[in-house]
Amino acid sequence: MSNVFIADDFVSNQNLDALEKMVYIALTSRADAETCELSARELGKIVGLTRPTVIKRLKSLKKKGYISIEKRYSEENGFQKNLYKLL
Repeated sequence: MSNVFIADDFVSNQNLDALEKMVYIALTSRADAETCELSARELGKIVGLTRPTVIKRLKSLKKKGYISIEKRYSEENGFQKNLYKLL
C-alpha cells in the first residue's frame, strides 16, 4: 500500500457517492502508474465491502468516466483479474 494524495475537489465531488470514492481510492493506492490489477473480491477486502457492491461501484465509476475496465482471459487459466486504468 502506498500513500495517496486526495485532492479536495475529489473529496467534495457530489458526482460520486462515498462507496465509489472508497473503491476509487483503493484502486489509486494499489495502482502502478495508471493501472491496477485486482479482483473484485480483493478490492472488497481492502475497503470492507461485498464483492457485488464493489462490482456495482466499479461499473458506476466506469460509466462516469473515472476508470476503464479491461476484462482479461487466458487460454490456459481462464478468466484473469481485471485491469483497471485510472482516467
